[in-house]
Amino acid sequence: SDLIIAFLQGLADSDGNVDKNGYYADISSVPNSLFYKELFDTLQIESHSYPKEHPQQIRMLLRHAVQLSLFNPIIRSYRYEQLILHAIRRKIIPPPPSFFLR
Repeated sequence: SDLIIAFLQGLADSDGNVDKNGYYADISSVPNSLFYKELFDTLQIESHSYPKEHPQQIRMLLRHAVQLSLFNPIIRSYRYEQLILHAIRRKIIPPPPSFFLR
């Protein structure tokens, strides 16, 4: 599962987004959305494809993105910073740093 998480973090750091209101995070990809959904399912992270007919992005609630550490905490990209700011604002506690550095 560490390899899947690292793969998803790479995708999220390049093709991910945090909702400006802090409700969800997503990864956008027209050709690969269903594959990404399967990866989240493998990790038992609840996610949804949008739009349902022709998926272009996979969304998850902000708390699931924080739990997974969707954006790489070591790189500390703009998206990661946005995730953490929204998490703090919404009183979602990120996992301890030791979780990130296994």
